[in-house]
Order: sequence, then C-alpha cells, then structure tokens
Amino acid sequence: LSCEGVFPLGAAVAAKMNNSIDRLILGTPFDSLANTAQDVKPWLPAKWIVRDTLDSAAIASKINVPIFALQAEQDHIILKERTEFLVDAFKQAGKNIHLKIIPGDHNQVWSTNEACTWLQKSTE
Repeated sequence: LSCEGVFPLGAAVAAKMNNSIDRLILGTPFDSLANTAQDVKPWLPAKWIVRDTLDSAAIASKINVPIFALQAEQDHIILKERTEFLVDAFKQAGKNIHLKIIPGDHNQVWSTNEACTWLQKSTE
C-alpha cells in the first residue's frame, strides 16, 4: 500500500465502522454485496444466497463523517453502476461525498500516486 496511513478494510466493512472513525475513505465501493454478486453471476439467485449483504447504501444516512471514494475507471470486479448507486444513496441522504475516478483496474486504485495525492489534499 503506497498511501501512508490508509488501511483499506473493504468499503462495505469500513462503512459499518462509522462510529469509530473521523472520515470514511472508500476504495472501489459498491452499494451492496448482494447486488455486486448478482452482477458477477447473473444466472444465480445471488441476492437470496448472500447472507450478509453488506448494504452500504442502506446505511448511508447513518454516516456522519466526511466521505471520500475512489473508483477505478477500468474496474471489472465492481461495476461503475454499483459505485454510482452508492454515491447516489449518500447524496439522497444529504451527505457530501467526494468521488475521484482513478485510471486503472480494481487492484490498482490504491497503488497510484494520483489516488494518494488526491486523498492527501482532500482530507487535509
């Protein structure tokens, strides 16, 4: 990890930790694991199989810290629509979310200087 002081837990897990953090930094976030699983395996009833849906969109109104999100431009794991639905959920809940789209794929978002520089400048 090249962003000093940033320890990614996974966007959905981080969103659930709202009470013990001073800012929420989401890398390649999705609205819910159930929706993401359905995207990956559209022929399976993934929405009914996933036990913990990790529904970040459902808890958007409970987030009371500054929100920063990084989206990978060529993400083939988390579709851009999943991130867009989450961003919309935050906005509908009246939250101010800062979104940065980073060139690269899902696994590269944290290793770019562009991401780290944006995070440092945005969170100062």
